[in-house]
Amino acid sequence: MTTLGGRDLPQPPTNPPSVGQSAVGNTGPTVQVGGSNVGNINITRLPKLPVTPIPRGDQEAALEPVWAHTPTPQRAANLLAAHGLAVVTGERGTGRHISAVRALHTHLSTPAGPPQLFYLAADWDEDEAPEREVLPEPITGHGYLIDATSRFFSENAARALTAWAEELHDAGGCLVVTRNQRDWRGDSRFEIEAVRPDAIQVARNHLAHWGSHAQAGWLQQDAQRTPTRGLLRQAAPDRTVGVLSDLITRSVSPDDAVAIAERLRGIDPERLAKAVERIDAPSSPEHEQGVSELRRIWEEVLLWTNFLEQTLTGTGTRGQDRVMLLAAAYLEGAPIERCIKAATEFGGRDEAVARRYREGRSPRRRLRDVGVDITSSDTAAFHSRPGLARSAIRMDWHHWADERDATTNWLARITVPDGVASAWTEQIGSRLLELSITEVESPFFTLLDTWATTSPDEQYLRIVTALIAQAAETEEIARDAHKQLLD
Repeated sequence: MTTLGGRDLPQPPTNPPSVGQSAVGNTGPTVQVGGSNVGNINITRLPKLPVTPIPRGDQEAALEPVWAHTPTPQRAANLLAAHGLAVVTGERGTGRHISAVRALHTHLSTPAGPPQLFYLAADWDEDEAPEREVLPEPITGHGYLIDATSRFFSENAARALTAWAEELHDAGGCLVVTRNQRDWRGDSRFEIEAVRPDAIQVARNHLAHWGSHAQAGWLQQDAQRTPTRGLLRQAAPDRTVGVLSDLITRSVSPDDAVAIAERLRGIDPERLAKAVERIDAPSSPEHEQGVSELRRIWEEVLLWTNFLEQTLTGTGTRGQDRVMLLAAAYLEGAPIERCIKAATEFGGRDEAVARRYREGRSPRRRLRDVGVDITSSDTAAFHSRPGLARSAIRMDWHHWADERDATTNWLARITVPDGVASAWTEQIGSRLLELSITEVESPFFTLLDTWATTSPDEQYLRIVTALIAQAAETEEIARDAHKQLLD
């Protein structure tokens, strides 16, 4: 074949090459080969486990000035210095994650600069151990964190990581593993149990770091400590200092403490100061206005809207999880078994429905997953998320409007004299009274009528009388309460 200029063009081969291409000694998960291929492609090594740098935000949270001091990081750093491995154990809310990051910083930081910190994915089968070739090569100043709080580690995996940590240690690196309590199957010498940080201090540190010093003062627990002006004269005491000192309990997780601090940051200091001033007023109406305003501020800060939307409405859950949370919210402080029995009565006494609450995940696991604490005495609590119970009741009433009648009937059924929640009737009434302040069509007065007419014994009449008296003193529903008294 020739061109118009008379030049010969290269001819295509008449037969494919007799020898195929080959690719050996590759370290990647895929190999791309161009052209025809009739030979074998052999990958002689497994791909490395995914490694990602620990984000700047996580590293900053582990350093001054926002760090709330606990002994956990230093104990872990001591193990890193001796062996190159530390296993930080603990339940959610103990700060195990950020403590691990701080331990890596403490051990690896040098005057020359900060260390290189990475998350290492535990990307191997649960019943296997990671091969040495998939683990990163030891490099001086490199520290790794494996979050194994949601997966199982075999004894072989623990031994493999321990051996790799020895290599890291020899090269000037280290490894920290975070796990739940009693889940580490390796050498117990490397375990450190995380000490829960002071959630109030976490929130105050963040507020001060953001420049929200007034809001940080509201959380101050020792309200007697006031700033001074000059050297000789003490400033007038700030009445807002310590006014929200019991807003956050010490069992709140660090993440939740930061979220509360962010909402608290949005409260205008002048607004809270006026509320406190009204509370100190001698006149009763002025005092009540101040109390109401302070309560509204409290509710705004402790609204667990995002958490509830993610765990309930965001996933469209309208089954067992939602009702289990409702039962614990209304019966806060009751034995867990009592909450479970109350949940099984939602929607009727169908035995099949009751059985479903004990299938799949355990009832106690369901409760924990929706934010309920289970105390050492096996009762339902919300210590780690103060205000969640009331927020759950309010959100449920608002979002599931088509099930309000079912909820009202359920509450009436479980509070009859021989009902599963009869001993918590007054508490349920108090929760409904709080609901009446912000939501329309609250079943508060409906249930009062039910309790007064169907259970006319002395105990229920005392409960109804006390609740109506509280309602009459509540500005938002006082008129309805007085009408109820007249009727």
